[in-house]
Amino acid sequence: MFYERLGLVKRSHVSIRNEEKDDSKDEAEIKYYSNQYSVNGQVELFQQVIIETQSNCDNNCPFCPQSHTQRQYSRMEWETFTKIIDEFCAIKYSGRVTLFITNEPLLDERIEAMIQYCRQKSSRIFIDLNTNGKILLIDLLDKFIQAGLDNINIELYYPHGEESNLPYIHTIQEIRQSYKNNPKIDIHTRSLEEQLSNRAGNTKKAVTNLPLNWFCNYPFRKIASEQQGMLSYVVWIFYILRKLGISLKPHYMKYGTIQ
Repeated sequence: MFYERLGLVKRSHVSIRNEEKDDSKDEAEIKYYSNQYSVNGQVELFQQVIIETQSNCDNNCPFCPQSHTQRQYSRMEWETFTKIIDEFCAIKYSGRVTLFITNEPLLDERIEAMIQYCRQKSSRIFIDLNTNGKILLIDLLDKFIQAGLDNINIELYYPHGEESNLPYIHTIQEIRQSYKNNPKIDIHTRSLEEQLSNRAGNTKKAVTNLPLNWFCNYPFRKIASEQQGMLSYVVWIFYILRKLGISLKPHYMKYGTIQ
């Protein structure tokens, strides 16, 4: 998990979603981006590129939009993926490339090759994965690290946050022991009863007491792409478009502008 504020990125084990509202932080961020625009006529480049390469997931978390929407299976063309990476590298992007949105990335058998392609194109980008760990084997994890993966978050979802009865816990324990001193591997036990945000109204059960007037910095620090190659500055806009029945058409990043 990473913390991104005021142009800084650092690892954090506390979700920003669980923080209490702090007006001073909102004001500091608003001032930060306003000053950037006043001085430069634009704000700095985003810090995270999120790419969903296929649409399926093998879990059913009640707080995730994936469990509340009917998604027709879709898979990103290899040429679309490489075009996105090529064009971000062309503008000397040096932030995170995250290969998932609400899907399970390991269901795409090309993930190792995608990690390798990202690393071959640039040593500056930070390649990131998030998985529920159900189908992760230690040999596969070894291949990901060898291909150039910088970080993997393994999130074990279980009722009440208990992991002892997970059917794949022995594999997770092997990974935990084998990589115990490697900060690239981050393993968390999470409860399916977590109360998170409702993802812009796209989940039915997951609701928090976060105030609606909390400043959202997502459009300033993230950009996301689904399988068709459409880019959005707000991840959850994809789900809103689906609800409205609006089809997604391919759009690509071209040297810092949306075409």
